This record gives sequence, C-alpha cells and structure tokens, in this order.
Amino acid sequence: MNRNLIRIGLDVLMFVLLVLLYEDRTISLEFHEIAGLAIFGLFLIHKGINWKWIAGVTRRLFGRSLPAKTRLGYIVDVLLLIVMVFIVVSGIMISRTILVHVYGTTPVWRFGHFFASALALLLVGIHAGL
Repeated sequence: MNRNLIRIGLDVLMFVLLVLLYEDRTISLEFHEIAGLAIFGLFLIHKGINWKWIAGVTRRLFGRSLPAKTRLGYIVDVLLLIVMVFIVVSGIMISRTILVHVYGTTPVWRFGHFFASALALLLVGIHAGL
C-alpha cells in the first residue's frame, strides 16, 4: 500500500478522534478514556512512519541548510510530543472508568489535562498548516 495513503488515513483518523475527544461526554466518558489512549498509540505510529524525516531533520537541526519552515515544523512536533505525553499521564491520573486505581485527587491534574488538550489542538492546527 502507498505510504502516503497510510499517512493521510492515519492523520484523518487521529483528527476525527481528536474532535470526538474534545468533549469528554460526546459519546461517553469510557469512550473518551479508551480513545484517548488509542489516539496516543496512533500518534506514536505516526511518528514511527515518519522516523526517517525526524532522524534526518534532527541531524541537520542546527545547520544552516535547514529551511526555517522545516525547523518550525520540527519544533512544533517536539512540543506536540511533550504535550501528548502530558495529556496521557494527566488523563490516566484523572481516569474514572478504565484506570480507576490510579486516580489522582488533585485538581492540578484536571486543569493540566484541559490546558494541555487545548494546547494540543492549537499545535495540531499549526502542524497541519505547515
């Protein structure tokens, strides 16, 4: 199968899931938690498929030959990775249906989860625009 079709299909699937996850009760809280973990898995697959690009840009990151747009895209991707990891960790800490034994009682996790999710939405928009 064409690698670009896989990338596009994966991007579309992640976007649809992201839209469905924006409100935790769109379908159900259980769906929100399971789909949140699934989208993180898809995100990691997405990074794996694009590993050659990531490795190539990482090697040339501080050289003059790297276009500014590519450098900006790389920075956005790194920020998105950090934010996605935080979303998953904070989501696990505030989970109320599938990972109930790892419940974090502090409201900081909830606020951080909401803030990071909004930031991720912004970064995904920038990523798609680039």
